[in-house]
Amino acid sequence: MLHHTGMRLALLACFLMVGFVPISAQQFNGTLRGTARDSAGAVVPGAEVTITNQNTGITVNTTTNSEGNYIAPQLLPGTYKITVKKAGFKSAALSDVKLDVQQIREADVTLDVGQATETVTVSASGTSAIETTSPTISQTIENKRIVDLPLNGRNPFSLATLSPGVIPGPGSSPFISGGRNATSEVTIDGISNVNAENNVSILDLNYTPSVDAVQEFSVQTNSVSAEFGRLGGGVINLVTKNGTNTFHWTAFEFHRNSALDATNFFTNGAGQRKGSFKRNQFGGNVGGPVFKDKTFFFVNYEGNRQGTASPATFTVPLPEWRRGDFSNLRNANGQPIIIYDPLTTKADPNAAGRFTRDPFPNNIIPTNRINAIARNIMQYWPLPNVAPTNVNTQQNNFFATGTNINRGNQIDSRVDHNFSQNWRTFVRYSMAFKGSSDPFNHYANLATPNNAGPTTSGARSVAVD
Repeated sequence: MLHHTGMRLALLACFLMVGFVPISAQQFNGTLRGTARDSAGAVVPGAEVTITNQNTGITVNTTTNSEGNYIAPQLLPGTYKITVKKAGFKSAALSDVKLDVQQIREADVTLDVGQATETVTVSASGTSAIETTSPTISQTIENKRIVDLPLNGRNPFSLATLSPGVIPGPGSSPFISGGRNATSEVTIDGISNVNAENNVSILDLNYTPSVDAVQEFSVQTNSVSAEFGRLGGGVINLVTKNGTNTFHWTAFEFHRNSALDATNFFTNGAGQRKGSFKRNQFGGNVGGPVFKDKTFFFVNYEGNRQGTASPATFTVPLPEWRRGDFSNLRNANGQPIIIYDPLTTKADPNAAGRFTRDPFPNNIIPTNRINAIARNIMQYWPLPNVAPTNVNTQQNNFFATGTNINRGNQIDSRVDHNFSQNWRTFVRYSMAFKGSSDPFNHYANLATPNNAGPTTSGARSVAVD
């Protein structure tokens, strides 16, 4: 028993130490508030109110004031049960109250006269709250839609376009309410997730969490509250999943293969074969309690392996051109292109102030006149392998096709701990690692014609509350 307890404490300490950095954040929690009344509609002051997270068992206790009102701020998004007790009344319980990210939800409770040992339970499952406390126009994309809706590439932020007034942008964040996408704010667990603008109207995000690590997110499109600054568009506020009192795990594999796709109309019309495409996105997650009702963990891994066809056509020099023999050099109309010897430059006797040169005999540059560096560069050009589109210019006389390879890995981890009902904390650490992009080299040597070769990438994101 001591061994298991020690391991749990070590796990908690590691997560706390990794991310324990003071960072200011926007609000991403929610608030439950309401009024307790009796069956006649009169307010009930001094009633005991217990608010319990139905997944973690964490409770918050408060009391209704003289006007029968209660309020519980700083609650994690989730599903709650509200229990109200008062001497002379039956206990009232309102279960399945869903609280979304940054939502202020009203949950009124009615107490019936009777014994306190009796409880009247009402379920709020399937109901939605009408926003009456904030002028902000927003929509919540909940976990069910995030997980169930098909996503090409599994980018959760793509679902922001389900909200009115949001359209895809050229970067990794959308246009919101007519503003440039570079003026929108995107947060993960209250921490800004936007990089410096690296191009006009293009905003790149620092990190994109796995779909299976996202609890929900809200899209605020108008009348955004003052806590969000430096924006002229809207706000996407995402929260990640946390562990619960029950162990849960999932495993997934998403496979896309061009063998299952139809060839499009234009490719068929050109008599070409469709390009190859294969994508495998796989992973899983596990979450549960470290100490029941106290400490919880959640870890998610996702891997991505993708191969994309990369056909390309180029123009390369003929073998005789490499030797300096341009006797067959022509323009598009078949007229010879004469090459002149720069060492024969002399004054033009027929035009004062002008100069003339002699052509190379037979349009052939002598071997000893070819620079050694240029001669070495020639070895990096492949030989023509297809008929050119123009026999005079030899345009598009080389074709090659291969596969661009992209790989990615990411981990989202989170630990939540409840010190007391007034002191709760969590640490989230997300990491994209060993990401690589290996474009196909059409020349099969160092002189790659259209890319800079393999690249690697990674990203880190930390939140502490």
